Amino acid sequence: MGLDMYLEKRRANNEEYEEIAYWRKANQIREWFNSHLENGVENCEYALVSKEDLEQLLEDCKKVLEDHT
Repeated sequence: MGLDMYLEKRRANNEEYEEIAYWRKANQIREWFNSHLENGVENCEYALVSKEDLEQLLEDCKKVLEDHT
């Protein structure tokens, strides 16, 4: 498993996507998406992510960083 992940935004025409972010080798973030958005089922497909989900991920990342500094 390459652990390459993309965050994309669907454009207004609903057929094209705009890449917002890309990361790789971040298995903890992959696990966060798996447990929070995919009900623990890793299916390697597109998952809808809300703004609130991304805000929660950001807060969780900040907490981890604070705990390890």
